Amino acid sequence: MKIHTFKSGETLEGIAKQYGITKECLLSSNINGAEHAALGEELLILTPTRTHVIKPGDTPERLAVRYGVWKSDILAQNPWICTEGMTPGKTVILKYDDRMYGTAPTNGYLYPGFDKKRLECAMPYLTYVTVCSAVADAAGINFVFNDGEIVERLLFENKIPLLRIFEKAEGKKLCACKSRAAYINKIVDAAVSKKYMGIVLSAANGDEDFCNYGEFIVELRRAMIGCELILILEVDESVPPEICELADGNILFYPKYVTNPKISFDDGERRFYSDFAVSAESAKAFIDIPALARLENSFLTLDEATNTARKKGLCINTNTETLISEFYDNEKGSCAFSSLGNVKSIYDIIEEYGFMGASFDISRTPITHLLMYNALFKTASHTNVRAPEGCSKER
Repeated sequence: MKIHTFKSGETLEGIAKQYGITKECLLSSNINGAEHAALGEELLILTPTRTHVIKPGDTPERLAVRYGVWKSDILAQNPWICTEGMTPGKTVILKYDDRMYGTAPTNGYLYPGFDKKRLECAMPYLTYVTVCSAVADAAGINFVFNDGEIVERLLFENKIPLLRIFEKAEGKKLCACKSRAAYINKIVDAAVSKKYMGIVLSAANGDEDFCNYGEFIVELRRAMIGCELILILEVDESVPPEICELADGNILFYPKYVTNPKISFDDGERRFYSDFAVSAESAKAFIDIPALARLENSFLTLDEATNTARKKGLCINTNTETLISEFYDNEKGSCAFSSLGNVKSIYDIIEEYGFMGASFDISRTPITHLLMYNALFKTASHTNVRAPEGCSKER
C-alpha cells in the first residue's frame, strides 16, 4: 500500500501504469467516478495480486465459493458492488499484496438520516455499530428514529449493536441529579428492551466533577450486572485514566481539526495516544478516525471537500509535520482536513501502541480510509471487549 500525491502534468492512466494497476482500480479506491484528481490530492494505491473479470451471472456469493474467500472480504475490497452491482466486464479485486497485522475490530457510528447504501458498503468492515438513536432528558429516554429494524439486521449480520445515549439536560447533568437511580434504570431498560448488546455514553468533560461522574458509572455498572451489556465511554484528553478504567472500552477523540490544526502530528495525535497507552488500557480502546473537514467556521465531509477542490481546480497542500491538507476557496475561504498520511499514521499507532481498533462515522468517512484499514488489519467479525468472566462484572 502506498500514498501518491497528484502532481501537475500527471494523468490517472499514467499513475495506474506507474504502479502496475488498472485505472479502474485507482478510481474505485479513490475518487468514485470523478474524471480527474485535484492538484496535490492524495491517492491510495492498493496493488491487487488476484482479480476476476465479472461475467454474466456472477455474484459475490459464487465468487466466494469459487475462489475460497469470504463474501464480506469481496465486498470490503470492492465497495462499489453494493451500489453498482456486478457489472459484466468490471474487475473484482480478490486480494491485495499487503500483509495483515492480525485481527482488529472496528466501531461504526450510525446517525439519524444514515445512507442505507453506505451502511451496506461499510458492513464488511464493522464489528461494533454505535446506533445514535436515544436522547435522554429529565422526562425519560426518547428515540429519534426507528432503530428496531437496524438492530435486527446488525444481529443477523453477527455485528454488535451499541446504543448511544445523548443527554439533553438543562443545567445539571442527569448523572448528578437526585433521580440518578431512576435515570440509570431507564438507560439499562432502553438497551435491553431494544436488544442492544451495549451502551455508549459520553464521559464527563473538563467542566464536570469527575468524582461524581465516576460514582455514576459505578452505579450504572451495578445496574448492568446480569444484563450481558458492555459499557463504552467516549473520552478525550481531558478525561482522567481512572474514569476510562471504569468502562469495558473507550472511544478516543482527538479533534485536531477543531482545536489546533497547526500543531504537529508528533506533538498532537502521537503525544495524546502515547500518553493514553501509558496511563490507561489501550487494548480496550478505539481511536476515532477524523471524518470531517473544517471550512472556516463550519464543517463538511472529506468527500465534499476534495470534490470542491477537483471541480474548481484548486491546489491541495499537505503539511509534512502536521499531516493536515489544506486548500483555499475564494468564495468560501480556507478548508483544512486530515490527509491520508494522517490517517495512515493513526492506523500505525493502533498497531504500535496496542490499541483495540478504529472507530468511524459510517456515512461520512471516505471509503478510502476503510480500504486502507482493511489493507492493514484483517477485521474480525466476533472480536469484542468482553472479559472472559463477563462484561458486566462489578468493579
